[in-house]
Amino acid sequence: MSHDNPRSRPDLFSQPLADGSTVVFDPHTGTAHELNPVGALIWEYCDGEHSIEAIAAELHECFGVALHDGRRDVQCFVDGLRQLALLAVEAVA
Repeated sequence: MSHDNPRSRPDLFSQPLADGSTVVFDPHTGTAHELNPVGALIWEYCDGEHSIEAIAAELHECFGVALHDGRRDVQCFVDGLRQLALLAVEAVA
């Protein structure tokens, strides 16, 4: 399942940490999720403007991740964010 431009929910709070990771807090559930630096970069680009491919290109640029592996990894991570209900649900036309 592919979702081209993932977008984080606007009601979530995120806080970057000094080590490059980010904590995402969901005020509705009271849960916090710590994202490692790679996850934090993916999270940063879940703005509805960047496609899975564009995010994979950023991983390649910042961390040297092969584009093919990066696309698969980004899709898997985004699917995980979706399962945690951290991404906005797009209306189906």
